Amino acid sequence: MEVAGCYLEHEGKILFLLRAKDRLEGDCWGVPGGKLEKGEEPLDAAVRELHEEIGVEFKREAILYLLPLYVKKPFGEFVFHLLQVRLTEVPLIRLNDEHTAACWLEEKDLDILPMVLGGKEAYLIYLQNKR
Repeated sequence: MEVAGCYLEHEGKILFLLRAKDRLEGDCWGVPGGKLEKGEEPLDAAVRELHEEIGVEFKREAILYLLPLYVKKPFGEFVFHLLQVRLTEVPLIRLNDEHTAACWLEEKDLDILPMVLGGKEAYLIYLQNKR
């Protein structure tokens, strides 16, 4: 399985979403993203997932592919593709039913909120590799 994770950055803050209680890793915060569909490229998955999860349209060219991470969680192993979108202004966020809240966080905030398993570690890798 492969997953695209999108780090939307505005003025040093990253958009995190609170997963709905009934979802895998519910009531935990993570970045927008999701599973790649069969034959889908990570950039195309990012465009689709951002539209589905936060209601914002991005062109493929606005998304920068950073690197793949190989992740092992209790429920499975997968490739997590880190992608970056630099924003000059905050878009209007319209959440779908997969999430119940959205907020812009800095690194110091990650110790306060419950994150998806490996979410803080992936964020720190993002910080080391962002452009």
